[in-house]
Amino acid sequence: MKKITVLFALAAFILASPAAQSQTFDEGDNVLNLTIGFGSTVFPGGYNQAPGLAVAFDHCFWGDLINGDFSIGMGGYLGMGWSRYSYLGSDYNYVGFLPGVRGNFHWTGVENLDLYAGLLTGARLYNGDYDGNFGYAEPHHGVYTNAYVGARYYFSDTFCVVGELGAGITYANVGVGFKF
Repeated sequence: MKKITVLFALAAFILASPAAQSQTFDEGDNVLNLTIGFGSTVFPGGYNQAPGLAVAFDHCFWGDLINGDFSIGMGGYLGMGWSRYSYLGSDYNYVGFLPGVRGNFHWTGVENLDLYAGLLTGARLYNGDYDGNFGYAEPHHGVYTNAYVGARYYFSDTFCVVGELGAGITYANVGVGFKF
């Protein structure tokens, strides 16, 4: 209970800190997200999936839209994931990549909070390896498109935490972001 109280007090201090001034996603801003996620969107039902890793870049092309509370950004995305399972003495290993582009519609009407929704389109690439009696490589590829929602909460002018649902190599992602 003491640890929870200390964590709550620390979080309250950080949120009330003078460094946490209103942060928006304005024209010309760049944000780099580094995330880890769960729930693969790429693998063919594999077991023992490792968390997916992703990096996403967002550049604000149009800011101060609709009473100054909205903006539009575009950027790139690269996700990577792994999966492995065994069946009847054989091992199946998969590695997947998802390079793509994304476009985001941002709402920045709440201090320090950037809420957004967007579309990601890219190439779904994965390769499977079967270490059984016969051994084979199983490459797969295809076009991938998915809608998602996300949020960034800024603790300073340049640092934020990030959460996204429905995006990229995994369905749920959390991480950090850096604005420059």
